[in-house]
Amino acid sequence: MRDRKWSRREVLAASTALAAGALFAEPLRAAPPPPSAVTPALIEAARKEGKVSFYSALELNVGERLAKTFEAKYPGISVRVERSGAERIFQRIAQEQASGINAVDVANSTDPAHYLDWKKKDWLAPYLPDDVAKHFPADQVDPDGMYATSCAWLEAIGYKTNLVKREDAPKSYADLLDPKWQGKIVKGHPGYSGAVLTNTYLWVREFGWPYLEKLAQQCANLALEPDAGIWEFRGRKRVHTHSGAMCWAGISRTAAIAARLGLNDRAAHWHGLADSIGETVAKRSDD
Repeated sequence: MRDRKWSRREVLAASTALAAGALFAEPLRAAPPPPSAVTPALIEAARKEGKVSFYSALELNVGERLAKTFEAKYPGISVRVERSGAERIFQRIAQEQASGINAVDVANSTDPAHYLDWKKKDWLAPYLPDDVAKHFPADQVDPDGMYATSCAWLEAIGYKTNLVKREDAPKSYADLLDPKWQGKIVKGHPGYSGAVLTNTYLWVREFGWPYLEKLAQQCANLALEPDAGIWEFRGRKRVHTHSGAMCWAGISRTAAIAARLGLNDRAAHWHGLADSIGETVAKRSDD
């Protein structure tokens, strides 16, 4: 991150990033940096500093494997991996910058919007490694050399094969609206994971906001209904605090997403419903 004199270790390791598909309009800028080779002089300078701080949203084992591979290739330079969800990394870096703390050297996020924000705030330094210039598609590298794509993946619907037969499994996201899946769907939190936030955005883009509202309505329908939750006996149904709280969380997140999208009326609707269900769940848990 900027706001300091950049050391050689920042340019020794390529900043890993999930590249964004579009860039915001900007004023005239300097030419992108030329491809940079890893020279013996650069390695020696980095060894004098001795360490690299790597904030990563990749799975911990992947981040640690990258660090160990780097350390094996460049003995004498240690890599400290700080693994968290992309949205938490984004929050942490913002807090550090606001406090004048420059702890991170290389940042990886699974939310492409983060790189646009960091670039706009002038928190990134340009660097174009030789191997990126040679082997990466041009559309996967920022034209100003601020970030590049490091990974891509597929999102799929998973199901428990011991509970759902192959022929009965949902074949599309639209199938999840079938009432038979009410109370049986789990989705990651977009406030923690950049991958989940991006996936949620794609749901809204591809299926429209009404699709997410229908999923949220499933939570509302089930919040105060008897069930055999995941922490309770399967054969004995009753209204459980855990099930109600999870439904409340889904409705509350729907309200937050609506607010982020500028759908203020819908946000107010879901906030009101979440408050009502939350109060009832809390009261019943005390009883």
